[in-house]
Amino acid sequence: MGGGFYYFQVHRPIKEFRKLGRSGEPIDAGKIRDAAHKAIRWVPDHDALVALCDVADESSVPVLIRALRKVPSPDSNGTMICTTDHCFQALRKASGRYFENNIETWENWYRDHRAHGSPRLTMKEEVAALVTEAYVKKYVRPHSDPVALAAHHATDLDQSLLDAHQITAIEVNPRNGKSKTIYENESRRPPNEGMVTGVPNAHNIGFFYPASPDQPTVELRVNHDCDAFGHIAIHLVVPNPLVIAKQKANANKAANSTSSHDPLPAGQKPRNEQQ
Repeated sequence: MGGGFYYFQVHRPIKEFRKLGRSGEPIDAGKIRDAAHKAIRWVPDHDALVALCDVADESSVPVLIRALRKVPSPDSNGTMICTTDHCFQALRKASGRYFENNIETWENWYRDHRAHGSPRLTMKEEVAALVTEAYVKKYVRPHSDPVALAAHHATDLDQSLLDAHQITAIEVNPRNGKSKTIYENESRRPPNEGMVTGVPNAHNIGFFYPASPDQPTVELRVNHDCDAFGHIAIHLVVPNPLVIAKQKANANKAANSTSSHDPLPAGQKPRNEQQ
């Protein structure tokens, strides 16, 4: 029973998928996609995932999420085997989303939206989801922390410090009393379409939605706890997460375009080298 299941559900679909690449004839993308879906139904076949990087569509999302549960997770430095990387790439192709290489993020997105047939997120939902703790650590805290530290001790801040860190506003919020804006520079603010007071993947962040997905910068607010006040809110200009995500996706695509996307010859093992 077990051997029959493996043959018909695992071995045969992978074999049929690889036969497509040896036919020498032009193959319809839909046929490749359907064969790849069957090939990764039970095991995350490397070459089927490579093919889906090019031909995946929304119908691929549930299949790829299932495959993602079976590939090894990236390590703490983000290093992963190529099969895992191809799975993430194929999911971006299928969903139109540019989330980072984090299995939990993709799982949460799919769980929240699968009742609606794997819909595409709105631009506002996508960009807010891309503001992760890693993004804040790299692009926000190096600029907000020095300013928040200075604001702990004085309200008359050095203008060069504010300019160097692209600060648009500073608010102090005492535990008792009214909030007060001690600095504001409207001219520095990028265009926006409103603000959300919290994002799903980072703490203490208020986010101003970009007016255009391609604008290079956005405004963000980060709250800092303060002994003298309840908290200090630093508003600053940071890179647009959508632009960063698309740049990363394009770089990954370019890096992988040098490797062959043809199915492997029969009997040859998939590559498991690390990126």
